[in-house]
Amino acid sequence: MIWHVQTLNVGAILILPEGFELASPDCISPEMKEKIGNLPFQNYRPTKKNILVIGSVPGGNRGRGQIYPDGNKSNNTVYNATATGPELLVSKGESIKLDQPLTINPNVGAFGQGNAEIVL
Repeated sequence: MIWHVQTLNVGAILILPEGFELASPDCISPEMKEKIGNLPFQNYRPTKKNILVIGSVPGGNRGRGQIYPDGNKSNNTVYNATATGPELLVSKGESIKLDQPLTINPNVGAFGQGNAEIVL
């Protein structure tokens, strides 16, 4: 059997401060339109004009993460660089504590997953 790896469409949800909203197409300069290209933007809901859905864009799954306006990352408390593979922080027979990271990358990725889930 031959397996073919396919790309995964990715996107983003952008939450702006209250009062901000997506500009109408006629308000966007030609230079900005050139930078944006064919990237689709839309309101998340008609009642939430400050929340935008961006994408989807052909890409790959690299886990999830949020970056706050001050530059802090929401899910990188233990792991802060792209690793070539999981590296265990514990050894066979070692006692561990509740919520202790087992690898250098505890992020399991994808929206809605809890820390109790393991992706293999």
